[in-house]
Amino acid sequence: MQVRKIKASDAESYLKLCETIDEESEFMLFEPGERKLQAQRQIKQIESGMCEVFVCAADDGSLIGYVAAARGQVQRARHRAHVVIGIRQAYIGQGIGVKLFQALEKWACEEKLHRLELTVMTHNTAAVRL
Repeated sequence: MQVRKIKASDAESYLKLCETIDEESEFMLFEPGERKLQAQRQIKQIESGMCEVFVCAADDGSLIGYVAAARGQVQRARHRAHVVIGIRQAYIGQGIGVKLFQALEKWACEEKLHRLELTVMTHNTAAVRL
């Protein structure tokens, strides 16, 4: 398994990953089939740095998880970032979330962030443990 920054060439695979996670999990923001983003628009978002850090986990070339963080845009919120994480159901409990969070923490320290924010549903026991 490899953890690395996402690339524009990953856009289509990333969208498929998100759609799969939306189908597999009741804990993500989007309902199954609700995500309407297209690959070209996703490429622009990756290249624009909309999320300042965007790390994915790949297994045999297939994306299996991701973590993204968007830093606050106003000066008073530049010290914090909002985090989103998603991992394919078949890979939960294998340490992938830990590795994604380690990459996120390294970035946050380099950027001198003081706060990372992640909202988790209390009945999502795997996420709460992570």
